[in-house]
Parts: sequence; C-alpha cells; structure tokens
Amino acid sequence: MTPPEVWLRGPLPETAGLAAPLVPVAHALLQARADVGRLAAELEALGPEAAGAALAARPGGAASAGWHLRHLAGSLDRLLAYARGEGLTDAQQRALAEERAADAPPLAAGALAALVDSTVARALEQLRLTPDAALGDERRVGKAGLPTTVLGILAHAGEHTARHVGQCISTLKIVRGLAAGPTSAGSSGLPLTLLREPLAICRLEAGAPLPAWTEAARAFLSVGRTPTELSIVADAAVVPPGVPGERGWRALRVEGPLPLDLVGILASVAAPLAEAGISIFPIATYDTDYVLVKGADLERARAALAAAGHRVGEE
Repeated sequence: MTPPEVWLRGPLPETAGLAAPLVPVAHALLQARADVGRLAAELEALGPEAAGAALAARPGGAASAGWHLRHLAGSLDRLLAYARGEGLTDAQQRALAEERAADAPPLAAGALAALVDSTVARALEQLRLTPDAALGDERRVGKAGLPTTVLGILAHAGEHTARHVGQCISTLKIVRGLAAGPTSAGSSGLPLTLLREPLAICRLEAGAPLPAWTEAARAFLSVGRTPTELSIVADAAVVPPGVPGERGWRALRVEGPLPLDLVGILASVAAPLAEAGISIFPIATYDTDYVLVKGADLERARAALAAAGHRVGEE
C-alpha cells in the first residue's frame, strides 16, 4: 500500500521544534527525497545502461531528468547559503557551471539520489537551527543582490525542489512513452474515482509565498510555481474569499499507482471529454493522473467517460 504523502502523516520527528512557517518547507523537502528515492530504485532495476539513457534523454530538446535532479540539489545548496547570509563558495560556483554545461558528465541514478538525500538532510538541519525570530531578516540573492528574507528563500527552496522532482518524473514518463511507442490504456477502460470535495484553481503572483491556508487542505493540494505564476489547486472550502481563481471544479482520479512507463492514460480520458466539448485541467503526480472538470460539466463528463468504457466511482 502506498503511504500517504508526507504532509498527511501527522507530526514527524523531522519537523519537531521547527518554526511553524518552516513546517511546509520541511514537508516539501521530505516528499521530494522520498519520491527521488523511489524513482532511483525503479531506474536501477532497469540496469545501468537503460537507466543512464533514460536520465540523459532530452525529449524535444527539453532538459533531461538527470539534469533536473542535479539542478535541484545544487540550487538547494546555494539557496541554503543565501539564507545563512553567505555568498557562494568556489565549489558551489563550479557546481553551478557544471549544471549549465551541456556536456556535464552524467551521474548514475543511485549517485543522484544520494546527492539529493544528503542535500535535503543539510537543509532539514538548517531549518531546525533557524529560529522564528530570524525568518524576517533581510537577505540578498545572486550577483544582482536581489532583496528577500530568510523565510522567502527557504519557502522558495521547498517549492523549487518539489517542482523539479515533478519535472523529472514527467520527463521520464515522456521518455519511456516515446521508447515504448503506441500503447493501449486497456480496451475495458479505466477505473476512475470522483473525489468528494469540490476544488478551487487559484493563481497568485510568481513571487508570492505559499499561503498558510494551504496547510488546511485535506482532500487535495497541488502547488506549481513558474516564472510567471504560483498556481494552487486545493479544497475549495479552505480558499479564503478574494483569492483569484475559479471554484467549483471536481476531480476524477485514475486509480493507481500507475507504472511510470505506462502511456496513453491521460489521452484515453481526455479524448472522450474533448469530443463532448468538456474542458479539463489535468494534474499528474508520481502515482497517478487527475482530471479536473467544472462542476457544471460533471454529469456530462461522467456520461462521456462511461460511453468510452471507463468506470467512474465515488469516494
């Protein structure tokens, strides 16, 4: 049985004594470490040659899965230095140059997992040593000395780490799908579960901190940060009035966990919905896929999916 995500496991030894605003940062880092560990184990089971090829592949010219893992570890290490009020060391500068080099020597899956594990361990220790009173202290980041705070850096560290783990997982799914060629999601259709709680899709500014209200989400929480936005999908009931976004979305979960090399799953769900003229908001996680539809379209969506052979149940 797949364990619940870290943020749903209650009090943890790693978060004991942390300043309250740093607990979600620790959750993000612990989840990233767990996901990378599982990912590395799956890759190593393929053998060194196949695993190395999967980590190095750049589908469509995109960054490789191996690069995402190397970058998240290096970036986390640098952000920790900035949070301490330090500049980058020569070793950190060299690591940054290697990340940017197209011909950087590849690392094996186990080595990448060990690198992420050790960097996350240092980050958790730094969170433990950071007092609540220091979170508002001013800090400067990068050559330009851009202004932020200790909390701003550490919050970004957790979000940035989670984002690149997600990008690594998605990249590997694409690589394996391309290698496998066309596949069938199953002529008998897929088992889908309608989540009980309505969801809200929210958009905040790119530099906004992760809102405290996200900690109250229990049915669903997905966070994505890009250079242009902070996107949050959460239980509609916990989103305060006035937060920009759309409420009333319903989520259909493909029952998993699904193997990372399985392809055609999302397409098999999206195609009948597109034919019915129903817009969707898809979300992929390590274990499975979610397809969100507007509440007003829910019954039409269920009918379209049933006609396509899918089975839709409820929580």
